Amino acid sequence: MPLAALVLALLAVTTAEEQAVRDVVTHCNKAYAANDLPTYFACYAPDLTQWWPEGRVDLAKYDKDWHKFVADGGRVKSAEVSDLVVQMAPSGDAAVASYQLRVVTQQVDGKVTTDVAHETDVLFRRGGQWKVVHLHWSPRPEEPKP
Repeated sequence: MPLAALVLALLAVTTAEEQAVRDVVTHCNKAYAANDLPTYFACYAPDLTQWWPEGRVDLAKYDKDWHKFVADGGRVKSAEVSDLVVQMAPSGDAAVASYQLRVVTQQVDGKVTTDVAHETDVLFRRGGQWKVVHLHWSPRPEEPKP
């Protein structure tokens, strides 16, 4: 195979893998927005690590806390992904997806809140499936007031 054809073939694979990662990010955030907890939590690898503003949170705690939140009457009303950038590992089996996430949430007390955050997900393809293995979520700084 000529070198140019090989390079084009590799680029096509990378592009397909990048699109697969984009699809996973979209799918997982749609499940989050729909409060579809089984689908949402299936996006995460069992060995997930996370950084939130309050510190490190493991999957078991996150799953338990989020199920309680929904059972108590809280829910996500919408979750919108924007500015999604995907970086693929040369091996094609790891990726970093960074994006802005705007979430409207109905709290347990009925109050509706809007949060805008920067999220970074690290995904590995294991057993043919992309799973989030690490997530870093931080609130976007407020815009300075004039």
